[in-house]
Amino acid sequence: MSKFPNQLALVAVAATSVIALSVGLSERAAHTAEADAAAAQAEADTMAAQATAPDAETTETEEVADAAPAEIEAVDEGTENTVAEATAPAEAEAPADAAATETVTAEASAEAGDTFEGGTSLPALFVGAAWAQSHESPMIGELEGNSFDLGREALDEEVAAWDIDIRPDGAGLPTGSGDVWTGEEVYIENCAQCHGDFGEGRARWPVLSGGWDTLEREDPVKTPGSYWPYLSTVWDYVHRAMPYGQAQSLTDDEVYAVTAYILYLNNLVEDDFELSQDTFTEVSLPNEDGFFMDDRAEGEIPAFSEEPCMEDCKDSVEITMRASVLDVTPEDEEAEATEAAAETTGAAETQEAEATEAAAETTGAAET
Repeated sequence: MSKFPNQLALVAVAATSVIALSVGLSERAAHTAEADAAAAQAEADTMAAQATAPDAETTETEEVADAAPAEIEAVDEGTENTVAEATAPAEAEAPADAAATETVTAEASAEAGDTFEGGTSLPALFVGAAWAQSHESPMIGELEGNSFDLGREALDEEVAAWDIDIRPDGAGLPTGSGDVWTGEEVYIENCAQCHGDFGEGRARWPVLSGGWDTLEREDPVKTPGSYWPYLSTVWDYVHRAMPYGQAQSLTDDEVYAVTAYILYLNNLVEDDFELSQDTFTEVSLPNEDGFFMDDRAEGEIPAFSEEPCMEDCKDSVEITMRASVLDVTPEDEEAEATEAAAETTGAAETQEAEATEAAAETTGAAET
């Protein structure tokens, strides 16, 4: 699915949440302003009552006048109580109004489709997500260094069954041994149907013997005796992939024996040779030095990275071979003319020789 609809939905949800919160805050501010106005009005009424009281008391004695400050203080205390009483109901009404506002907001959000199953509103979800990001769960610390019970440690025998590669120096070889004649028996039973009794290869199956001095030909015969670099390659391939269709069905001793027989077919060991961990490094394949470390980074890549020559790159271009059967070599009219002239000259010379021979025969017959 495209990510754009999901992003658009998130933007819409966020906008709805912001609007709902803004409405709630606006109504809360309005109720607070009304409460402040009521408190101010109550204080003003009290001050007006204090202003009319001295007019009625002008005929009092000095003692009464002296007592006036105390009365004024009492009035002030009463005023403060009155203001407090006037303010308290206003403040009590504010939370109720705020709760009502939140209820209305939740209902509006529900009508707008901003409530998930279970009645949780999107603003609450946003607040919860922010809290979760700012408060690390204690479970995280408890799980550090512990596993989730997924899988288990591999057993030694399982690792051994998987780790079967062999290095050229013989590292990784299992314990075992096999001689040439045992290898012949195993080979005839499991390998000869494809590779032939003597490794000559049947049909188009790979050849396992011979191929000496063929690597420089156009169609070299690549066998363990002509091309393969290491004996470990032979042992590993027989062990890992053979017999065809029943890979890894041979025992280690049988693999040693078959490998010894392949060496014998390539004239690399005598018929009494036994291959084992101890004798493995005694055998070297003829083409080991034909392989070398990849040096393309130092040789080919710099050459290919240079600017190519596009014109006058060689003094002359000469066609050294022709593939006329495949029609891939451009026709050379001059070469064709030369070839045709040579053929004509040859034909004329042949006809002249034949005429001379016929004339000589005629002359001899006349003399006889």
